[in-house]
Amino acid sequence: MSAMPTASDYSELRRRVRGTQHARSFPLLVIGGLLVNYAVTNFQSSPVAWRYGAPLAFVLIWALGKLNEQANGVGAPRGDYLVAAGVVFITTNFLVLITRFAEGANFHELIGAWVVIVGLALAVLSRASRDVVLAAAGLLVIAAGLVMAMMGTADFGIGFQSWAVFARSWSILLIAVVGALLGLTGLLLYQSERADR
Repeated sequence: MSAMPTASDYSELRRRVRGTQHARSFPLLVIGGLLVNYAVTNFQSSPVAWRYGAPLAFVLIWALGKLNEQANGVGAPRGDYLVAAGVVFITTNFLVLITRFAEGANFHELIGAWVVIVGLALAVLSRASRDVVLAAAGLLVIAAGLVMAMMGTADFGIGFQSWAVFARSWSILLIAVVGALLGLTGLLLYQSERADR
């Protein structure tokens, strides 16, 4: 006679499968790196414009999942990341068609909108896997984008706005800190996922 699996058994199995797939660490590392990179480079188009870099981040998450699947035989259903890449690409590029953003005077709002789009994509993707960590990360990115759009500034010079310590405005610094927090969380999760194998 076999014992019926309990809720804690399913919870443990789900944790182990997520760990083997790196279903949390890969997205957090990539999106965190994306935010830090573009905050540091002032959202400039060199070497890759944000409206291309953001969708490419989701393609990179998909590719890392495929590589992991080939190496370990376990892969998450990552087709959603390719769909997200397409949606992020369309929406981030569409914003440039809006006169308010095309003129360049409201660049902080455009940056904020781009960041919100990435956060929304991450939050939506977290629903498929019922992952609270990715959902929280998506909401944090959305919040940073909203702060940037509503109260931020695209002033990239060294100045009083960031305590004369950082070479960016406080709102750009906020995006960088959120990215670093996601990246650090992703790194810690990656190490624990590897230890759980």
